[in-house]
Amino acid sequence: MKAKQILVAVDVSEWAFRVVEYVGKVLGNDNNVSVKILHIMSPLPESFWDVESSPLVTCRPDIMQTWDVAQRKAVEAEMEKLADVLVKHGVSRDRIIISVQQRQVGIARDIVFEAQKGYDALVVGRRGASRLRELIIGSIASKILSRLTNVPLWVVGERADDKNILIGMDPSAEAMKAVQYVASVLGGQDRPDLRIHLVHVVRALELLTVSYDPFFVPDERVEWMRRIEQQQMEEVRAKMGEVFENAKKILEDAGMRHKRIEADIISGAYSRAATLVEEARKRQCGTIIVGRRGLSKIEEFFLGRVSSKVLQMAPDKTVWIVA
Repeated sequence: MKAKQILVAVDVSEWAFRVVEYVGKVLGNDNNVSVKILHIMSPLPESFWDVESSPLVTCRPDIMQTWDVAQRKAVEAEMEKLADVLVKHGVSRDRIIISVQQRQVGIARDIVFEAQKGYDALVVGRRGASRLRELIIGSIASKILSRLTNVPLWVVGERADDKNILIGMDPSAEAMKAVQYVASVLGGQDRPDLRIHLVHVVRALELLTVSYDPFFVPDERVEWMRRIEQQQMEEVRAKMGEVFENAKKILEDAGMRHKRIEADIISGAYSRAATLVEEARKRQCGTIIVGRRGLSKIEEFFLGRVSSKVLQMAPDKTVWIVA
């Protein structure tokens, strides 16, 4: 069986340890996993990039050489500490690769380039070493999101927990691919503590009919809404019942316990993404998994609407976006 190849892109910050701790918890019991810890090293201090042609940079190569040697030594020492975290969780040291690479084009683009070399996941932290705390997600993670379209991405949140996982479901092929991906990554591990929640969210019909309110007598509108919602839910339950059964079978065939897989339909929601995040918090799920796109045929740049919003609205969660 081909080993799972996981790329963990880190900087030298507290987030790096948070990221590898999460990876260790998720994959530490898997004897068929290989992890590369990647750091893209800038050949000169970030503050020099705007003045790269200045005499200080072009005429004092000794300063740059001193910077490079000192930085590489410090980074490699940190990378070894990160490898120790993975080993603590059961990842064999001979399956851990430490890679410190010189920046070529840009940190985000260099990471994306490496991630496209056959990895099963790219793992990054929501934030990094920057002292400027971005509003929602760090600048590097944000750039990676916009460029990486064919490799599953894990964005590790502030309080990452691997024991309870929520998978956002709909009848689309993308959602089932997310389930298959979870089975391939987590299958084969002895995880009696793992609980998986399959959740499908149905938006409130009221949102879709508000523009037609003037055409309804109030009593007629209530009765019309009641009948339509009842019909809608019958159709949803029938369709999603089959989807849930297929998803459960995929997960159970991968070794996950039947009693620890739950499936629910949440109706009357105003926002699919907000409801998924709310359900994850109610169920104490530390990880939310969504397909990159769902049923919508409209592609918003590279990310679907639900996956993008979930990532923005759940800074405390780890979000897997499955391509």
